[in-house]
Order: sequence, then C-alpha cells, then structure tokens
Amino acid sequence: MTLRLRAVLLNYVTNRQLWWITGWVTLMMASALATRTNLQLFALQMIAFPVGGCVFMLSTQAKWQFCTPRARLTPGYATAHLTVAVALAAAAVGILPLSAAFFNLNPLGAAACAVALAAPFLWACHSGNQLFNLLALAQFFNLYSDPVAQFWFQRASASKNLPLHVLVLVAGWAAIAAWFWRLSQLREEMRDYELPLQGQIGASTRLERMLSARAAAARLLKNPSTRVISDLWHDRLANLHATSIRGRQRLLRYGFSALPPFAMGVWMG
Repeated sequence: MTLRLRAVLLNYVTNRQLWWITGWVTLMMASALATRTNLQLFALQMIAFPVGGCVFMLSTQAKWQFCTPRARLTPGYATAHLTVAVALAAAAVGILPLSAAFFNLNPLGAAACAVALAAPFLWACHSGNQLFNLLALAQFFNLYSDPVAQFWFQRASASKNLPLHVLVLVAGWAAIAAWFWRLSQLREEMRDYELPLQGQIGASTRLERMLSARAAAARLLKNPSTRVISDLWHDRLANLHATSIRGRQRLLRYGFSALPPFAMGVWMG
C-alpha cells in the first residue's frame, strides 16, 4: 500500500498544473494578509480563490485517474487514489479555512463557507451540470456583499449563526463524500464517465486524446442547444474558401472548442 501511495503522490507532484495552482493559491493568500481589514476581499482571497483552485485541480486529476480503462485494469490502486484525493480535499476545504481563527474571524463560518463553495463546484466540474455551476457562482459573488461576508466570518454573530453553519457544513461534506463514492463507482456506460477537456489536461498519449474526443462528442449529444449552435457554426466552413492569407487567418476564429467564441462569451456574461 505504501508503494502505491508513493506512486499516486508522484502522479500529483509531476503534474505541472498542480504547481501553477499552488503558486496562485499562495499568491492569493499572501494578498489576503495585506487586505485583512476588508472582509470581502479577505473572504475572496483567503477562502474562495484557494478553495476553487484546489477543487478544480482535484476534480480534473481524479477524473483522469478513474475515467480511463486502465483505472479498472490496474488492480489495487483505487484505494490509494481515493486516499490521496480525500487528504487533499480535507486540507484544502477543511483545514485551510480554519486559518480564519488567526485573523480573529469565525473559523466554523469560514469552514462552512468553503464547503458551500466547494461542493457545488466539485459536482459542476464532475458532471458539467450548469445548475451546480450557477450555485457555485452565486455563492462566490455573494461574498462581495458585506452582510453575506459578515454572516460567514464575523465572530460577533457566530453564536447566532451557529445552527446554519453546522447545517451547511454537514450537508456540504455529505455532498463531497457522495462525489468520492460516485468517483469510485464510475463505469464506462455511465453519463458522467468522461474526461476533463480543459486544454487537454493530462492528455499526453494518443489513447487519452481519443478518450477526450469521445467525451466531447458525448457531451454534445447530451446537450441539444449546444449541439445546434455548434452545427450551425461549423456548417459555415463548407462555404468558406480560404485562398488568401487573410482568409486562412479567419479560420482561427473557430478555435479549438465545439462552441463559437460569442456563445461562450454570452454564457460567461
């Protein structure tokens, strides 16, 4: 078991994306030290951004470990992968928010806030369900509101908000535990058996790129509105005749994703 844990840890350590996110989280936390008098900025830089970055890294890394045929062909590694993932989730979502106590803020409220952010974002990354995305975004942008920030972090009202904080904490960790269980039960015929496609993360072999293409096609088939927009956008290619440099440059607007940039811009807006 020890050798398997070391192999899984090596898989994380050699992931360049992990180092980028670690550096970004460290920068956000260092910025929070300079803005501790501003509760909203502190909540964003000390809780929201670090937790969001860690959850994104954890969900994509775990998908690459469990959503390939090799995950079922290599015996004995599921426990090691889950152990490391659970430890990272506990550190990022459970232990990191407790640092609020050093700034005379409510640590229980900070922990509940982190879980309220992490749980829907984790399921959004896993399933691609936009409802989970909206829940995570609503929680994130609400932190810009002073009353919401005070609800989570102010010590003066900690005892009054204690029942709600405990309820959010229990429900959030139950949702995260359900994600770990779902991850361990994934099979190829399930709808959420798909690889993360952001920038071909981790796709270093032909097999992984082939699986990514299959996952992209499956996601389009599940979403009629996305499929229609994508078909209309790419059908225009049949009528384009790129006989000049300017014409060939116009093809760059089709990018590397199934959806056109304006559709992505509308969604982000």
